[in-house]
Amino acid sequence: MRLFFIIFSFLAFFLRVNGQTSNKSTCNLNITSVITNLSFGVNVGYILNLKSTSNKSINAVEWTAQFYDNFGKLIESRPGSFNATSFIEPILSGTEKVIVRTNKINGATKVFVTIN
Repeated sequence: MRLFFIIFSFLAFFLRVNGQTSNKSTCNLNITSVITNLSFGVNVGYILNLKSTSNKSINAVEWTAQFYDNFGKLIESRPGSFNATSFIEPILSGTEKVIVRTNKINGATKVFVTIN
């Protein structure tokens, strides 16, 4: 019962904030959106949508995620990556891939992603 209450409380106070909606096209890969997830003032993760405009499939991507507070102050910067494996399909030509990353950063309300 206690676990149910904790999960319910977490979901009740869980916020999804839309962040970045566009970027410069890099290596035939576009960021269509970045959604950050906030819970009790802590950034617990982000959802990154990548769309391939290449004629070939993309097997690996590296990016830098920068976390800002409401006043525009940079709190932290972290690298991120995606690698296709035998279990995870690559980003096929003309398709979109949704990538979810978890983190725990106090006070970060905005996430901006730059493809390296």
